[in-house]
Formats: sequence, structure tokens, C-alpha cells
Amino acid sequence: MSDPAGRGAGTVVVGTGGLGTGVIFALARNETLGREESRAARLLPAEDFCKLHIVFHYLRRLLPRDVLVVPVGCIGADASGSHVLELMADVGLDTSRLEALPDRPTLFSASFVYPDGDGGNISDSESASSAVTPDQVVRAVREEHARNPDAQGFALALPEVPVATRVALLRAAREVGWGTVASFVAGEAEAVVAHGLLPESDLVVVNREEAAAVTGLPPWHDPASARATVEGLRTLAGTATLAVTGGSDGAWTWDGEALLHNPSMPAHVVSTAGAGDAFAAGLLVGTVAGASLADATALASLVASLAVESAGTINFGVGPEQVLSAATRSGTRLQPAIADLLRAAQ
Repeated sequence: MSDPAGRGAGTVVVGTGGLGTGVIFALARNETLGREESRAARLLPAEDFCKLHIVFHYLRRLLPRDVLVVPVGCIGADASGSHVLELMADVGLDTSRLEALPDRPTLFSASFVYPDGDGGNISDSESASSAVTPDQVVRAVREEHARNPDAQGFALALPEVPVATRVALLRAAREVGWGTVASFVAGEAEAVVAHGLLPESDLVVVNREEAAAVTGLPPWHDPASARATVEGLRTLAGTATLAVTGGSDGAWTWDGEALLHNPSMPAHVVSTAGAGDAFAAGLLVGTVAGASLADATALASLVASLAVESAGTINFGVGPEQVLSAATRSGTRLQPAIADLLRAAQ
């Protein structure tokens, strides 16, 4: 497995999360699927990818090559795993820390998209991604830090691997002085609280359903309930900064001092699948640039607006040029350090 970037980087990003493929179905009606309902849907000619692949694809495309981007995870020793590995290597990701397991299949998911662009997915809970161990991620952090002791470092803990493994990653990163970023899905809320994922995070990025699940509050659809949800998340997350996305309703952020609403960017929405992961990637790119949370969120919203214009969960046409052009078209003023970072990635 390749290590195209080499070592000696000024910034290192290490993360874990799900790796796999899947199918996407387009539903004909906006009514939420019922518990016992059987509904016909159209199989889209697009691929569904998993959390680690989506986020790290955008990171590699939008960050300069002197930033080392290292995904840590497991795939199956099967055709799907080989396909994912090839795509990640093709974009320039360091795949040296991805392990192929002979006794577990590559993670597979079935996503569905409603006509209004919302959607969800069902994923295999016993795939290779569920076998990623704490030792695996801790070793990655310690070895990358040893190779780049003076580098600025970040660790990303993404869903679809065990919560205990993600907590181990964040703790190892904190031990070496790296920044920590985490997200989770709604079904993990109980485990997230039990394992203490949020207090180990410097930045938490979730959508409103996920924030509602962990706080016990209903998903927000107005400013008052959005504030209540973020306040509840603050109680659990301690000193972490927060970004809670709400699709077309924009995102709410807490930077430790102020709670701000960030409107969504105009977009031709084909599918919202993968938009939250694209937002998280944009947020981290802004963070690597040293931007404030507000400025990083402006970039994240741009990246997400481009991501939803693809039927698949990765818009392979998004790169620095497209983000800079979208900023110009929308009148978004990118913080100079962010703009410089994007130009360096061209």
C-alpha cells in the first residue's frame, strides 16, 4: 500500500473511520419510510462511499501536498476493498496504514435519497471497518508524530469504526499535542457519552439529528431550538468548539465565546448524501490554515454546496479551483490564509 507523500511534513492529519462502498436508491416520494413499509425506488448510477474515504478525499484535494494526510482503517481482502484502495491512492492519499483483512468484508451500505435531497443509509455492522483496533490508531499517531515531531498535527475520529477505537485515537493525539476532531452518527449517541468521546475533542462536527440524539432534544428547525440543542451539546463536550449542520437551514457554530448562525450556500441539489462529510473536510482545511471557526465554516459551506451537486457521496470534480470559483460566484470572502492554502493546493 502506497506512501506517496513521503515524510517531513509541516502538518500531519491522521484519522480513522469507515471505508467501503455501496449503492444509492432514489425514492419517488418525500414521505419518510415506514417501519414495515416496502417501497420501490430507482437505483442511481452513482457510488456510495464511507466516512473516512469521503472526508479524506476532500482533504487530499484541497490541502497542499506538503500536508501529510494519513487515513487509518481496514478494508476486506475483496474487490470492493481493492476498488476503495485504488481510488484513495489515485487521489494521492497515503494508504500505508490501511489494512486488508482476509476474514472480514469491506464495509457495504445502501443509501436512499428523497426527492427533496434528504436521505439516510444502512451499513454493515460487522465489516472490516468494525475491526479497527485502538492499538492500530494509537500506533499511527505515535509513529507519525515521531517522524514529524515539530509538525502541526490533527486527529480525526469519524464514524463507522468502534467508538472505543476513536476515543483511543483522540487521547493519543492529545498526548502528543495534536488537535482533535470528532463526529458521530445518531445511533451511536449512547456509546459516545459512555466512552467520553466528546470531552476528548477540540472540535465536534455533527448534523442536527446527531446533536439531538446525544442531547435528548428534538432536531431543531428554528433558531430557538437550535440554540437549545447547541447549548445541550456544549454541556457534554466541555471546552470543544462546535459545528452543527442543518442542511438548507445552514449551520450553527460555537467557538467558545459566541453562538453564530451560518446560512447555507446556494446550490443545485442532486443529493445531500455526503454533504456533511464534505462540510467536515472543509472545516478542517480552514482549521489547518489557522482560520477562525467562522471563516473555516464559510469554506466548509462552500465545499458542501459543491458536494451536493453530485449524485454520489463524493463529487470527484471538486478541487481548489472549483472552491475558489464558487467563492467568487457567491460573493463569499475567503479568509486570506484559506485562499492562499487553496491556491497552494492547485
